[in-house]
Amino acid sequence: MRQKKIMALDYGAGSMRNIIGSFNGSRLDFSEIMRQQNLPVKIGENLYWDIWMMYRFALESICKESDVYSLGIDTWGADLGLIDGRGKLLFFPLSYRDPKVQSSASEVFSAISDYELYQSNGTIIEDICPFVHLNYWKKHAPEYFAKAEKIQLMANLVGFLLSGEISFDNTAASPSGMYDLRQDGWNYTLMDKLGMPDILPETDPRPDIIGKVKAPLSSGEIPIMRICGHDTASALMAVPAKNRDRTIYISSGSWVMTGCFLREPVITREAFEAGLSNENGFNGEINFLRYSNGLYIIQECARDWLNKTNWNIDYDYLEEQAFAMHFEGMIDPDSAEFTYPGNMCEKVRTYLGKVGYSGSTEKEKIYAAVLNGIAHVSANTIRDLKRILGKEFDSVYVLGGGSKSPYLCHRIKMETHLNIYAGPVEASATGNICTQLIRQGEIKNTLEAAELLNNSIIIQEY
Repeated sequence: MRQKKIMALDYGAGSMRNIIGSFNGSRLDFSEIMRQQNLPVKIGENLYWDIWMMYRFALESICKESDVYSLGIDTWGADLGLIDGRGKLLFFPLSYRDPKVQSSASEVFSAISDYELYQSNGTIIEDICPFVHLNYWKKHAPEYFAKAEKIQLMANLVGFLLSGEISFDNTAASPSGMYDLRQDGWNYTLMDKLGMPDILPETDPRPDIIGKVKAPLSSGEIPIMRICGHDTASALMAVPAKNRDRTIYISSGSWVMTGCFLREPVITREAFEAGLSNENGFNGEINFLRYSNGLYIIQECARDWLNKTNWNIDYDYLEEQAFAMHFEGMIDPDSAEFTYPGNMCEKVRTYLGKVGYSGSTEKEKIYAAVLNGIAHVSANTIRDLKRILGKEFDSVYVLGGGSKSPYLCHRIKMETHLNIYAGPVEASATGNICTQLIRQGEIKNTLEAAELLNNSIIIQEY
């Protein structure tokens, strides 16, 4: 079979990647074409995403590779863009880490309780969700908000800028706060209750191809495939487990998502109180998971070390030292101060001092404390999953950036006593490519995707 080249445009809330998967019928070979930092920019008092930099990244990616059969776009799930009647973007998308946007969440939750939202949405609605963004724009820029004709969640927004086509993706809609999981459609009752206009994209039809973009290195166009546009759902398409029913996943990037796969949602008070969300996955699958703050804390510490001490983070050194020192201090990564950027090392030191580890100023201890905390939170979530579902699990698959950390995998194994498998690292891009292959009929389902990945990449066992 001639190699089929599939492109994944994978946008994280820290970096952007263009990954090519070359498929020969039985194996996938991956190559990274481009990678670039992606950080919010402060304009006035708000934090925004540089959407035009993201757009240029997509164009440059497409220009660098010939004979691309198709592409898919996945992004983080928390932000959105507003499109006016002329098809123009009204604002730079606000970042979910903007404290001013987060502070407007109280107005939403004063109109409807978080548990009422959970009963319809199935997800834990936080102050970072797109629904809160809409409320912020409605209040603080009413004259511009009134011009909005449609919203596009982030993956759909990048696709819109490339193709001019409005599209819908239920994996991105699911954690937005505006979705009715049981009905698999928008929650218009909730939108009306909060006085929101009808600016949500149509949920049907859901074609396999959502648009096309001109291919500069050929005479044709590249189809943009409908994949799991939410990067969490995309990453979970890359879990290389043959028995998904008995598998726990820990998708570890800026955020850490710990959960399992279900066929039906579990929307109960017990699940709500445990912080467990039901999110749409591929083809009706439910991703039953809990979010926690993750490697964002290390990323912010790395910025501190570089800016304040001119030390460029050396992960190999920090991993070696974390193993050697046997440091048991840990932070709670979900403590509020770790959500916001700035002075992260000092925040970690202060927290450690409060829990009996004062004087823990060394970068090695800061690194270990963050990973210890991430492992502990994930282990607690696994215990909640076992209790609520009344079932046992055989293994844990650690995906994403955290899979590169033997120390983190070791701590998870210590806490859970389960078999730990690490990889793939570029899980969202890998799942993006696998989903495109399923849409194209090259592989049938997630089981065949798992078999393909086990033939194609190295999975480390702990």
